Amino acid sequence: YTPERMIMAYFIHHFNDDQVEPFYDEVKKIIKTDKDQDLQSITENLSNKLEILKRINLQEDCPYRAQLTANGSAKKLEQVGDGKVKFTSTFADCADTVARHIINLLSYEKASGWSSILGTLDETQKQNFAEKSSEIFRNMRQGQAFIPDSLQDRFKTFIYYQAQKGADDSSEEIRSLWNYVISNMSKSSEEAAYEIKYVRDNNELETGFLNCVKLIYNLVNSLGQNSEKLENAKKEIDELNEIIKNKNKDQLKEQAKKALESTFGILSSGCEIEFEDDLEIDNNDFYRTITVKKSNGISFPIIQSQGHAKIYFSPMRIPSLANPTYIDFVKEDPIAQLLAKDLKVEVEASKMCQFNK
Repeated sequence: YTPERMIMAYFIHHFNDDQVEPFYDEVKKIIKTDKDQDLQSITENLSNKLEILKRINLQEDCPYRAQLTANGSAKKLEQVGDGKVKFTSTFADCADTVARHIINLLSYEKASGWSSILGTLDETQKQNFAEKSSEIFRNMRQGQAFIPDSLQDRFKTFIYYQAQKGADDSSEEIRSLWNYVISNMSKSSEEAAYEIKYVRDNNELETGFLNCVKLIYNLVNSLGQNSEKLENAKKEIDELNEIIKNKNKDQLKEQAKKALESTFGILSSGCEIEFEDDLEIDNNDFYRTITVKKSNGISFPIIQSQGHAKIYFSPMRIPSLANPTYIDFVKEDPIAQLLAKDLKVEVEASKMCQFNK
């Protein structure tokens, strides 16, 4: 079962629909067995998997081809004097990654790509952004101090690099490049409309929806576009800030919805926010779970708690089976039985462990 899933996952990442069948034809040719009946069984099973593969499709207007990654390692950007910075040790970037995923899901469109952030680039601009990212990675590898670019250039350099590599890239290099964009937005930063809270040394974004929405505002504000939308978003964020400062829970949901929708709406029109439960005010921010719904049908929940943040989204869509059958996997799987025994799970629990076959 595991190898079959791995093969299917491989196709989702690397193949177009018209490439699937020829590959399976070749797979059938190289399968060797002494029993013709076994071979027949295997090829039939592969054909069944092919039918499932044909049903899989990826969400339109989405830059991802796989389920979103969570936190990983990113390099800190340390200020070393004379306006210079240097990449140093690593940190876990959960809140940073959530902000990146939000911007990607909101701003990308299939027809126009990343134009809402990059605009229309000529060849000289493309080359310039490519050279900037190469220089940053060289400084990263060599531990060299350098003078950072403007916030706008940092943001656009990242988006251009990501557009070439793919939004699914979750390497330490691209995570560190993202930290290059969003770190050091402190009181002394002249480019940031809002001061951003970090865990330590102006790196590692603190969790919380207010901190996150302020960061996103700073980034879109640096582009110098949509002045009316920016003005409205800032007004709503400022009002939300006051409500949180005064710990006014009665007005929190209503104002949080306005602030999030107006800010996210700069990147994606027709964006709606829904709340799954009550919100929690603490540490001059608010937490729990929200769901973002775009007008094109994409939706994703975001969880922010103190110390951790996560966003859930998968671009894969598989239609439901017409006649689903159910199996008790604990009863049929000896490995599951061992796990159940180890976890002291009784027979009653197995009745809850039913999955669509």
